[in-house]
Amino acid sequence: MLRQLGESFWRLMVPPDLQLKRWMFREIWLGASWHPHKISLLTDVFPDARFVQSTRHPLKYLKSTLNNNRRTEVSFEQAAHELREWLNMVRHNRQAGDANKYFEFRYEDLIQDGGKTLSRVFDFLELDVHPHCRKAFGVRVLPSSGPDIFPDRQGELIDAVDGLRQEMDRLGYS
Repeated sequence: MLRQLGESFWRLMVPPDLQLKRWMFREIWLGASWHPHKISLLTDVFPDARFVQSTRHPLKYLKSTLNNNRRTEVSFEQAAHELREWLNMVRHNRQAGDANKYFEFRYEDLIQDGGKTLSRVFDFLELDVHPHCRKAFGVRVLPSSGPDIFPDRQGELIDAVDGLRQEMDRLGYS
């Protein structure tokens, strides 16, 4: 039953000319308070799915999230809440499976290492890197504009979120 539901979901979401048996891309924001669904919602419906998580530096995520939502006035507590959301999503989505079903990379590596991370992602997915992917990879999107949030209090902000500094260290963010 769940597999049939997954196939129906796939047919409804993917245009016919893009319906390939091997891939589908969706942003998954599971773990945030506004999207608290369990990862099993996806793993039960798509038992053979593989999950790729792009993790971004939490302070860059914070800046981007606030700027994209046009929130220029934000309290220290609101900023800490957004960083808690980042931490919850990163940790929650790791529940997608073992190393055979889950691959995590840092966004910063993807845009700076000349395609090494991109190749690792495609290797994990057992797909060839199509020339169109490499071409699209060269397109740069301008970062969201707007001010950094609490630039003089970033260390304090990180320390206000239990476990954030440890997670940043684990990911190689200083």
